[in-house]
Amino acid sequence: MAKICTNYGGCRLVQTDDVEPDNARKEKYLTEYCENETNWKNCVRYITRKSLWICPDFVLPDSKMTEDEIVEKYEREKNKQAPELKP
Repeated sequence: MAKICTNYGGCRLVQTDDVEPDNARKEKYLTEYCENETNWKNCVRYITRKSLWICPDFVLPDSKMTEDEIVEKYEREKNKQAPELKP
């Protein structure tokens, strides 16, 4: 019996349509990465979550971004959403 990704139950790619709204592409990711023990260890979402303890929605299983690029983009997006403090 093949194992599924250890992050499967809590991964937003699996649980929502926010990460990948295209159902065909999402299903391809699930089959190729999440449900394939050989490939899920190469999933950028899995690797990011394992090393950073978070995985932003913009990260896909086959993303080409480095961890540093992911952190920088995450910080930029987080800062855009933070309300400005007024003196």
